[in-house]
Amino acid sequence: MRKLFTPLLFLFFTASLVAQVPGANEPTYPVYPNYGYDYDEEVDEEEYAIESVEIDAAPERYERVEYVNSPYRNYDRQNRWTYYYENGKQGLKVNGEKVTQPIYDRVIACYPHSFIVGQNNLYGLVDSTGKVILELQFEFMMQLNQELIQVRQDKKEGLYHADGTKVLPLKYLNVFGVNSAGQVAVQDKKHKLHLLNLKGKTIQKNVDNIQLFRNGAVVKKDDQYALFVKGGHSDFEYDSIYQTGNYSRNNRYSRNRYSSKRSSSYQTKPAPRFHAYIRENITTLTVEKESKLGLIDSNLKLVVPIEFDEIIRQRYHSYVDLQKGELHGFYLINLGVYQAATYSSVTYMSNRFLQIKDGQKVGIVSLNTGKTIVPPYYYHVNDVDNLFIVKDRMKSGIIDTSGNVVLEPSYDRIYKLNYGRKKDEDQLFSISDGKQYGVFSLEHGLILKPSYDNISMLNNRYIVTGVGNLHGLYTLDGKQLLAEEFRFITAGKAQYGARYPKLIIAYKDSLTLLLDSAGNNILKEKIIDYSVVKNDKGIRLYSRSYNSNDFMLIVTEKGKSGILNTELGEMVIPAEYDEISMMIENGANHDTYFVVKKNGKYGVVNQQHKIQIEPRFDALQLYGNETYVRQFNGQIIPVMTFVGKLGNRYGLVNTKDSIVLPFTYSELTKLGVNTYKAKFGNHYKLIDASGKVLNAGPFDEITQFEYLSRYDARKWLIKNNSRVALTFYQGQMREISESGQFLTEAVAMKPHQGFQSIDELKLALKNALNSADDADLKDFAKKICISDHLLHWMKPFIEKERRSKKQADFEYLSIEAQYYDELVRFKRFEWNSPKFDRSLLDEKEFANAEDGVYTNRRMSGRSYGESETLNHILKDCIKINGYWISSYFLRLYNY
Repeated sequence: MRKLFTPLLFLFFTASLVAQVPGANEPTYPVYPNYGYDYDEEVDEEEYAIESVEIDAAPERYERVEYVNSPYRNYDRQNRWTYYYENGKQGLKVNGEKVTQPIYDRVIACYPHSFIVGQNNLYGLVDSTGKVILELQFEFMMQLNQELIQVRQDKKEGLYHADGTKVLPLKYLNVFGVNSAGQVAVQDKKHKLHLLNLKGKTIQKNVDNIQLFRNGAVVKKDDQYALFVKGGHSDFEYDSIYQTGNYSRNNRYSRNRYSSKRSSSYQTKPAPRFHAYIRENITTLTVEKESKLGLIDSNLKLVVPIEFDEIIRQRYHSYVDLQKGELHGFYLINLGVYQAATYSSVTYMSNRFLQIKDGQKVGIVSLNTGKTIVPPYYYHVNDVDNLFIVKDRMKSGIIDTSGNVVLEPSYDRIYKLNYGRKKDEDQLFSISDGKQYGVFSLEHGLILKPSYDNISMLNNRYIVTGVGNLHGLYTLDGKQLLAEEFRFITAGKAQYGARYPKLIIAYKDSLTLLLDSAGNNILKEKIIDYSVVKNDKGIRLYSRSYNSNDFMLIVTEKGKSGILNTELGEMVIPAEYDEISMMIENGANHDTYFVVKKNGKYGVVNQQHKIQIEPRFDALQLYGNETYVRQFNGQIIPVMTFVGKLGNRYGLVNTKDSIVLPFTYSELTKLGVNTYKAKFGNHYKLIDASGKVLNAGPFDEITQFEYLSRYDARKWLIKNNSRVALTFYQGQMREISESGQFLTEAVAMKPHQGFQSIDELKLALKNALNSADDADLKDFAKKICISDHLLHWMKPFIEKERRSKKQADFEYLSIEAQYYDELVRFKRFEWNSPKFDRSLLDEKEFANAEDGVYTNRRMSGRSYGESETLNHILKDCIKINGYWISSYFLRLYNY
C-alpha cells in the first residue's frame, strides 16, 4: 500500500511546485481516483514526505536554470535536461542548449523523450528536440505509466501514447488508470464503469467497482467479485477479493476503488498531477466465499482452498498464516508451498525458518525449501548459527539444518561458545551435565568432558577453563596449554586491523606467564611482577583490563625490569634494568619515555629502547607537560625536561641529554609546565627552566600548579588556561600564577602535611598499626584528614554543593578524631586477627583520573577484604593538590 502512495505524494508536491511558477494560474480540474488508497483514508504525510524545492520568482534580467521535475532523475542528470526562466516563463534545455523558447508556464518531463508543456491553462507535448508532438489544446494531461498519457478536452477524456499516437478516443467522462497488463478503468458519460484494453475493446462493462493492480484488476459486479489478468479471468463467484494483509478480517480495510456509485464525488481537483503509476503487484489475493477464506494467485489458481477463518500475511516475511478454528497452517508465497491447518501455532523464527507447534512440542520448517527440518517433537528449539539446540523434556542436544542429530539430547544445558567466528572455523559449544561443564566441537566431537566449573572463550582462539578460582587454557581442539592454576588468563592488545592479539597473559599470584599466539613462553626467566607502569605523577592509572595498556612493566625472578608491548607481543625494552619507575607519553612526537635505573643510576629510554638520557643520575623526576625548545630554523621541537640529581645537587636535563640548568641547587622540584621550586638557603623561590626567578618569595612551601575547581567563580583563570599554586610563608598563604604574580592577599594558613603517593600512605598505615603505641596512628589520622590547605583548594566545589544541598560546615577536627577512633578499634580487634588478610594492604593501587581528580582503585574484589573500617577510610582516597587523603569525610557530610 505504501508503494502505491509514494508516487501520488510526489505528484502533489509537483503540483505545489508548478503552482508557484510566475504567471501561472490555478485552474480547476476533475477529481481523479487516488491510486492505491481510498479517499477517506488519513495519510501520514511526514512518513512519506519527499524532498521538494520552492521556486521563487526569477529576476527579469537573467535566466535561472533548474532540473526538470521528473521521475527519471538519473537519466535527466546524465543528459542534462533542465528548464530555464526568462521573463517569468519557462523553456527547455538539453545538454545546455535551448530547444524551446521560454514561452511556457511550466515544463514537466513525463517520458525520457517527451515533456508536458503548459501555457495559459492549456497543455501539449514536445519531444527532447523541442518538436511539438501534441499542440496546446488540452485542459489537462497526466502520465499514467511510462508510455501513456491521460488527456482532457471539452470535458472528455482519452488516452495518448507519449509519441503522440491516440490510444483511446476523447469520449470518456473519466479515465481512471491503466496498468502493465493493458487494462484501463474508464467511466462513460452515463457514469457507467468499464474495464477496457488498450485497443478500446471492452473486457468487462457496467461494473460496480474496479481495483487496478500492476498485473491485473479486481472487478465487482452485482455484489460478486472476479479477478482479471492478462489472458483470462475468474468467474464472478466470490463475496470479496482483497489484498492479503497483516490484519484479521474484522479489522480489514475497505478496498473498494473505482465505483460508479461514487461518481458524484468526482467534482473538482485543487491542483494537477502529472505522474501517476500503479505499482502494487498481485502475488496472491485473499478470496472470500460464504464467510470462508482462501488464496488465489496471479495465474487464477486457487492455491489455498476456501476453508479458513483468518488469513494473515506477515508483511516482512514471505509466508501467510492460515487459521482454521484453533489450528494453524501456512502458505509460503515464494515457493508456493501449502500446509493445511494441523498445528497449534505457526510463528516466524528467523529469515530462514518457521517455528511450528503441536501442543507444547516445537518443530522447524525451512522458508527456503518448505520442508520440515525438525518435526514437532521437542519442547524447545533454538536456532544457533546454522544449527538447532533442541531440548527433549530435561535434556538438550544439537540438530543440523538437514535434520541430522549431531549431539544426542543427553546434557542439561548447551550454549554456543565462539560467537563471531569465521564461516570456515569450527563451532564450539559448552555442555553441562548439571554440575560441571565441558566442550563439544562440531568438527572434533567431545574435546573436554564436563569436569570444569566454568568455560569461556578467549578471543575465539582459545578455551579458558575454570576450577574454583583458578583457570587453565586449551586450544580449540582440546590440547592443554596451561593447567588450571592461574588466577586469570587474558590476551594482549590486538594490532589495528588484526583479528587476534599476539600475546596471552596468565597471572598466578606473583608469577605471570607471557605466551605467544602458539602458546610458547616469550621469556625464559620466570616473571614475578606484571603491572602498569607509573606515570609522571607516580600513579598507576586504572584500566578495565590489562590488555588496554600498550606497555606493561615486567619484573623477572632475578629482579630485573623490562617493558612488554602488549600489542606486538614483544619485549621492547629488555629485562636488564634494576628499576623502571616512570612512563611518560610525549603526544607531540608520539614517543613514550621510560625512567630506568641501571647500576644504581637513572636515565631515560624510549619505546624503541633508544637511550635519551644516559643512566648517570642519582635521581630523575618529572611533573607536568613537556617543555618546548625552539630550534634555529624556527621549528618547535618538543623536548621533555627532567629534574636530575648528581650527588647532592639538582639541575635540569632534557631528552636530548643536554643540561638545561646547571646542577647547583640543593633542592629543585618541578611544579608545572615551566615552573620550578628551587631552594635558596632555608627558603624557596619560584624559577623557570632557564633559572630566571619568577618570584623571589621567600617561601616556606610552594604547591604544585593545578587548575582550580571547575566551579571557581574567577572564570578568567580557566579561560586563560592558567594554573594556580599556593605559596606559604610564616603561616600565611597567597595564590600565585605561573608567571609568578600573586593573585590574592595573604590569609592565615599552613601547608598540609601528608602523603604524596598512595604507596607512601599504605606503608605509613602498616607501620602505625605495628607500632607499640598509638602516636603514629594519631599522626596518620591527621594526615589523611582534610586541612585548611586542601579545604581551600576544594572550597568552590564545597560551596556549590552546600548551596544546592544545604550541607553543614566541615568540622574536620571531629572527622580526624573519628578516623583515629576507628583505626584504634581496628588495631585492637582486627589487625592481629587471623580473619584479616594483611596481604590485602600489599596489593597494587591504581587510580581513576577524571577532570584532573585522582581516586584510588583496585583491579578486583573488595579493596580491603571484610574490614569495614579500612574500606570506609581507604577504599576511595582522593588526591588534592598533590596529597592523598580519605574521602570518607565527604560521605559523612553527604557530599
